[in-house]
Amino acid sequence: MPPLSFTPNDKLVLKALCLQPWANDRELAEAFKINQSTVTSCKNRMRRNGICRKAFLPAYNHLGYPLVSFSQLRTGRPPGELLTALGMYQDINIGEANKTLLSFMASDPFNSFVMAHHRDYTAFKKFEKAFGQDTGWSHEVCAMDGATKVVNFDHINIVNKMFFPGEFMASAIETQDVAPFEFSRTEAKVFDGFLAYQEGIFYKIASKTGVTRQSVVKILGRFKKAGVLEKGYVIDLGRLGLQILSVITFKMDRPSSKDLANINRMLAPFYYWVFDNIHVLIIANIDFKGTMGGLGQLNKVKGVSDLRIQHIQLGTE
Repeated sequence: MPPLSFTPNDKLVLKALCLQPWANDRELAEAFKINQSTVTSCKNRMRRNGICRKAFLPAYNHLGYPLVSFSQLRTGRPPGELLTALGMYQDINIGEANKTLLSFMASDPFNSFVMAHHRDYTAFKKFEKAFGQDTGWSHEVCAMDGATKVVNFDHINIVNKMFFPGEFMASAIETQDVAPFEFSRTEAKVFDGFLAYQEGIFYKIASKTGVTRQSVVKILGRFKKAGVLEKGYVIDLGRLGLQILSVITFKMDRPSSKDLANINRMLAPFYYWVFDNIHVLIIANIDFKGTMGGLGQLNKVKGVSDLRIQHIQLGTE
């Protein structure tokens, strides 16, 4: 789909949604000094045009998935065929013992990138077979325990880069553990409900799960406090005019918080995690020039080695 034009209010509301995804329209209006009716109108129009949508992001490290894999393929295999092969891994259901879960995928006619979470290494090896006889692939398998989360599918960097150049939002850098969250039977139903009905409308989730609306609200509060369910807004990058998605990996031992913040600022990723000494970032730009400019700065950072990058052209699936 072609990129859309954005009014000044559209840009500000999109930024507000990224910064405060848990806030309602009244709270956003107060925080960003916009009329509430303007917030509602802009938000509804952007969601109707497919620019953004609410999404609940599960914390896989607390769900019994201590491993994450990053698979990069350079192949002529049709993306739809690969997605069909991986389809069995897409649904989260706390009540079932899914061994592997697919969390992110991007493809063009020549390249594919797949991120998945696994209960153990045996589960990963089984998942690996879904790629069939493709020879142009590489897999990186990392442990979630002790990993550092810098940005977790948060699009504020991209919105600022596109509409508010010069502004930067420092991420809350967090070290992760793999302590499992103990779900009651009711909590498991509600958790699955939020992932199945991403709009997060309480009465609909209550109706579908057979749990009262009051209980749904209370349980969501527990999920939020425990960090097992994050809320965000997923943005259609192509509708912002972005054409190149790039997956960047490199090695860097013992980075400081200042190092991570500087890399975050220069590349503006919407995903950035560090697993031991392996850094994984996903960025998006209008063209290769923007991407290469950020990589040029990264190459000057002391301690960066084994830099690898995979480009995927957006809107060609």
